[in-house]
Amino acid sequence: MKLWHFADNETAPKDDRLHKVRNLVQILVSKFQKFKMPGDNLVVDETMIPFRGRLSFRQYIPGKSHKYGVKMFKICDEDGYTYNLNIYAAQGDVL
Repeated sequence: MKLWHFADNETAPKDDRLHKVRNLVQILVSKFQKFKMPGDNLVVDETMIPFRGRLSFRQYIPGKSHKYGVKMFKICDEDGYTYNLNIYAAQGDVL
């Protein structure tokens, strides 16, 4: 798992902070949207994925149960099923 890569570092753009996971996340979102149609009631959920390592867009939010991590915005239904997600990269760029 230490050397598991989803993108080539040599061809990655320098200004894209999410280049290593962008393709994987886009594949996951397309699968999420394929298997279930959204209902009438949707909600935008702010989620923090716990992470304490070195990362340029790691967030610190003191009010969360996990204070350090990667912030994501998800569109979910009332059952909690995720239809779409955006990873906040702290530069105005969302995935």
